[in-house]
Amino acid sequence: MAAKLKKNTLRGSSTSLSTIIGITLVLFVLCITGGLVIKANSLVSTIKEQLSVDILFRESAREVDIRQIEKELSAQDYVLQAKYISQDSARALVLKMWNDSSALDLIDYNPLRPAIAINLRQEYANPDSARVFKKNILEGNEHLIEEVHYDEAQFMTVNDGLNNLTLLFLGFSALLLLIAVALINNTIRLAIYSKRFLIRTMQLVGARTLFIKKPFIISALYQGITAGILAVILFIGTGVLLAEYNPELFMSDYGVGGGNPNEIIGINLKEYGLLFSGIILTGIFISVVSTFFALRKYIRIKTDQLY
Repeated sequence: MAAKLKKNTLRGSSTSLSTIIGITLVLFVLCITGGLVIKANSLVSTIKEQLSVDILFRESAREVDIRQIEKELSAQDYVLQAKYISQDSARALVLKMWNDSSALDLIDYNPLRPAIAINLRQEYANPDSARVFKKNILEGNEHLIEEVHYDEAQFMTVNDGLNNLTLLFLGFSALLLLIAVALINNTIRLAIYSKRFLIRTMQLVGARTLFIKKPFIISALYQGITAGILAVILFIGTGVLLAEYNPELFMSDYGVGGGNPNEIIGINLKEYGLLFSGIILTGIFISVVSTFFALRKYIRIKTDQLY
């Protein structure tokens, strides 16, 4: 009797371990997909924040007035960076693009205007926001500003392309989630199936349905938590190994303005914290729900259908 009980205990432990491993692998794949989505979102933000809106000032505009506008714009929430470019700086940039210093001798008059190069934050880097920005900055400053220039076609192309990429990622993630639910559900159903005779024995000795379900649900809860934590650890470990071979893959993009590294790291930690929490909760939810429905089936099944 003791040997039989020990054998059943070992068999139960083996089934539980295989269930945890199966759930862990599925959640690990989900974790990788979530990490790719976070990385893609970071890339999207970087690309959007590289789009520029240039404010070109009249030749008569004083530098002190331009600097004041630059200061006011830098304080706005929707502006990532406002950079003043003097006539001399603009001339130097043009000559650098020409890559011909002899051109300096051919230019006696500088036709370029002082400007402020604006990079909007990624949530405002779209054609509609750029049009509103242009209208607002011109209002009351017509005597200083000659033109507000931005490439609307470029804004539209980038936003449309990135929106399509986002939809593609979301669609792929949703499909993968459905597959994950199906795989975890199947794994748990097989685990419950292996214990169908134990369930029937408990019924025969008069155990109530709640009494039968309770240990299985608790076990499913622990399995979901364990699998979720293991998937997160596996994901972090894989990331550390990849970073050893390709550090640039995990380097933060600080954007056009250089950004604040602490702020960037904080955002990444928050996003990954949400991802890891979501993975663990997903493991718990799917494990418990799948166990509940599998138990309901084998509690209601007829004896001749157990074989």
